[in-house]
Amino acid sequence: MADATDDAHERADITEPASFEALVHTYERRVYNLACQMLGDREEARDAMQEIFLRVHQHLDSFRFEAKFSTWLYRLAMNHLLNYRRAWLRTRFERLDDIIAAKRREPAAVGPEPERQLLEREETEAVRRAIAKLPSKLRAALVLKDLHGLSYTEIAGVLGITEGTVASRLNAARSTLARRLRDRRTAGAMR
Repeated sequence: MADATDDAHERADITEPASFEALVHTYERRVYNLACQMLGDREEARDAMQEIFLRVHQHLDSFRFEAKFSTWLYRLAMNHLLNYRRAWLRTRFERLDDIIAAKRREPAAVGPEPERQLLEREETEAVRRAIAKLPSKLRAALVLKDLHGLSYTEIAGVLGITEGTVASRLNAARSTLARRLRDRRTAGAMR
């Protein structure tokens, strides 16, 4: 998420309405994507994104310009999403399974290779399910690195951990995913 827009936000008076509107416009897609990846539900992600930008507006005075704005925003967003997810799962634990079940009921695409498309969709669903089942700490590191392209240093700043812990969590997340997907393939081959 770090880019040249950080410099502009660091120099601008981000408490001004026009500046805040520009800030939201710059980061809304990235925050929404992060929310989708952490929550697994588009509607919940929209709600969470709105709450995140409300919190950003409420806490702008705590941004000290010592770090990149994007790092501060990611940290605020990630903390909110982790709390949001815990609360959401307490009340709607089965939601992700419902979404996946609905996707399975969709008819396979009609085209030159519908069987291949179906297999790709099933594999994508399996990866999403496996990521969703990761503990929040592992999932957060994986999403920030592999889906948002943050560096180890940026992830450490966002999550408030050391770079060594980032590396450890990424290794654990990837190992767990590989094992779960391998187990899935083995179980599928036995059927």
